[in-house]
Amino acid sequence: MNEKTCCEIEPSSLVCSGHMLIIGEGRSYAPGAYRVLVMNTRPGAGYGDIISLKGTGIEDSPYGVAGMAVGPDGNTLVVSVPINPNSLMELGDGNKRGDVLIFDLNTLNFDTGVIAKPIKATLPTDGFSGKSPQTITATKDSNRYLVTNIMDLDRGLSTLTLTRDDTGKITAAQMTAINMYQGDSDLYIDRLNIQRAQSAVLVTVGGIEYAIVADDNNLFMDPYWKAMYEMPNFIYTPDGPPIALGGSANAKKVNVGGKLGIIKDPFGAAQYLGATIPLDGYSIVNLSLSEDGKVLLGQLNGGFSGKISQTGAGGSYAFPSQSRVWDVEALIKAALEMTDEDRLTYHIGMPKNVDQLLKDNIGRVAGTYFDPSFVVVNAVGNMGDVIGVDLRDLAARQLLIKEKKLDAALASTAWNKLDAAVQAIIKKRMADLKDFTISIDDKDFFSNMDVTTSAKQIMRLVVGKDKNPVSRTSADPDCTTEAKFKETGVLFFVPVIQDQTTGSLKDESEKLRLGKTLADKNISFFFRYTDTANPES
Repeated sequence: MNEKTCCEIEPSSLVCSGHMLIIGEGRSYAPGAYRVLVMNTRPGAGYGDIISLKGTGIEDSPYGVAGMAVGPDGNTLVVSVPINPNSLMELGDGNKRGDVLIFDLNTLNFDTGVIAKPIKATLPTDGFSGKSPQTITATKDSNRYLVTNIMDLDRGLSTLTLTRDDTGKITAAQMTAINMYQGDSDLYIDRLNIQRAQSAVLVTVGGIEYAIVADDNNLFMDPYWKAMYEMPNFIYTPDGPPIALGGSANAKKVNVGGKLGIIKDPFGAAQYLGATIPLDGYSIVNLSLSEDGKVLLGQLNGGFSGKISQTGAGGSYAFPSQSRVWDVEALIKAALEMTDEDRLTYHIGMPKNVDQLLKDNIGRVAGTYFDPSFVVVNAVGNMGDVIGVDLRDLAARQLLIKEKKLDAALASTAWNKLDAAVQAIIKKRMADLKDFTISIDDKDFFSNMDVTTSAKQIMRLVVGKDKNPVSRTSADPDCTTEAKFKETGVLFFVPVIQDQTTGSLKDESEKLRLGKTLADKNISFFFRYTDTANPES
């Protein structure tokens, strides 16, 4: 049932899991009554219906949701809940540190909106970081995330690591802040600290992990920039002109602006490798990463020049915003070429074309996103049978087609009609695939035995007492060797023979008794897996 119309929703963050669109409400500057909502995007009856999650604790937070992310397992939802407003003029109250909440979507009841109480992340042990958590970024590991805290000067990026028990249930979560500070002795011209960490991504280059973080820099919060324009004090002497002391008279001349910071091994012995050149009049926001981890996308938000005497663009009016892309490998290579003595004094120098302007994409936008790379598989079966589906076999074949190692015609050939050499190729690729999961909304919908719900179904997922898909070592329904779906990717569906008194599919059982043919029944669902041969997929 719709609880609110779309025009009454105040979205601040959107994420998807299966056929669920999860909507976080909030405003970073205006207190209010905010919620987390779930919209049904499954075609058919109930499309567009919205439920409000109950008992999340977000209802009592002053600014609601700032950011969300769903882990690669499709079931782990991480939500940032700031307590301090996102101010451009101050660093916030250190006694009001925000929260990062972790929910298990497997515990969501779609009828009531009730979800298990979230795990609250333990904030960084420094005692002050975590004042205003904002953007959450999922990594390829469901237990590791990046969290930006935009009000934490020079320490606004934290790692978030989850701990689970043997059943996969989350038992704890720990945040660790990373120092991105530039000391006075290192400062020459460029301000290379990450002042306001707004978003971040995790990349792997040469087998080593790096975090790239965006600085939503505000020049009015930089003490060195402010000192350049402060009125000095004067000492008046009887024998000469006044002597200016302090303020602009003694201030270092600095270049300030948005930049990209690089952190080596953020989840281990984190090392800040420095930053790109500060962009006068710009901040950098909304970083996202391509599926293969090679292209970085983000926005340059236009502001006013730090040279307040400048006229024209950036002086009397703001610079135009723009979207840009960066070559990840070239960016990391340039950072590594800096010496440890220079990396906090001089900006990372990038070769030509490492970053490029996206044409026809000028202006402020809400965010950036790369569409994930889907593997689309199909399986067929007879109406009166239990239909076994081997997702690992089907996915492996499609991946081999993409990798140009298998002909499409062979990929659609039945297993028992393939020669031994082709079977060996498919088996080898299947061995790389593991950690299969089906989205919680699909599992709930297709396995629900409720009469009113099953009337909408045309296929029913076979599940065990634990509500997880029944699996075997083979998709052959005659196979009796039990296994775990997570490991095999094998599940089973039973066609639902409709026997309603109303509706377009009424009296199917009668049609069968009369020897008539039923129309084809087609369903679709989302599943996820880990490809160990291609960790970036």
